[in-house]
Amino acid sequence: KKRKKKRKILTFLGSSATITHLLSLHRDYASKRKAFGSTLDKLPAHLLTISRVEVEDRACKQLLVKMAMLLGEDECEPNKRASQLLRLLTPVCKLFTAKQAMEVAQEALEGFGAAGYMEDTGLPRILRDAQVNTIWEGTTNILSLDTLRAITKDPSILNTFAIDVQENMAGTTNPELLKWVEEIKGILNSFRSLSLKSRESAEFVARDIAFTLARVYAASLLIAQANWSKKPEDVSVVSVWCQMKPLSYLPFSANTAEKQDLVRALAKL
Repeated sequence: KKRKKKRKILTFLGSSATITHLLSLHRDYASKRKAFGSTLDKLPAHLLTISRVEVEDRACKQLLVKMAMLLGEDECEPNKRASQLLRLLTPVCKLFTAKQAMEVAQEALEGFGAAGYMEDTGLPRILRDAQVNTIWEGTTNILSLDTLRAITKDPSILNTFAIDVQENMAGTTNPELLKWVEEIKGILNSFRSLSLKSRESAEFVARDIAFTLARVYAASLLIAQANWSKKPEDVSVVSVWCQMKPLSYLPFSANTAEKQDLVRALAKL
């Protein structure tokens, strides 16, 4: 089991490294390629794209460092908290960063224009390698079901997760951050009302649960970073992260019988 966890974490590391690598290439190319009378890094639309990739990179780095700390704690000073968090977050972080790396790879290749499509630039290979990580050591759906299995097997694991998230956000006083702290607390409360008694119903929401756990945990770590550094830049990163995509996918899940019937019907069309 420990070997499997380590393999997933290594895959997670590969996805995170891919994001950093592509961000560096994206920035460098944007400083040289010209369009509309200036280099790409002077165009607001392009700057926005790069800034969002930067936020993705920071979030994945926070998750990576936290997982490394938990792995070390679990091996050197075993305790229930670290064991539970490692069990829950290993599949969550692996599936999440692999998907993020694919999104970043697509954006980066677009940023290179036609060069991004040419095999001799090496960029298509980076895209293919990023795609491998969504498959190797468990696809997104399989890892989502593994996350669900961890929750149903040990219901207290979600409580441990919630406590850790709140500890990450403890001491927040910045008004800009406090609104996100309150939103995250609301999401944590919504997990308590989740009904996972029916296996089939639970599996319908497994993927959305996994992505919600990932985005919420990353947000809590970014908040902890902003609280520690006191830098306006880090506060802005939290705001961008919390607004780029929903922190919680649960409101949009197939969490009712009617939605599940619709899913079945659409899947068979």
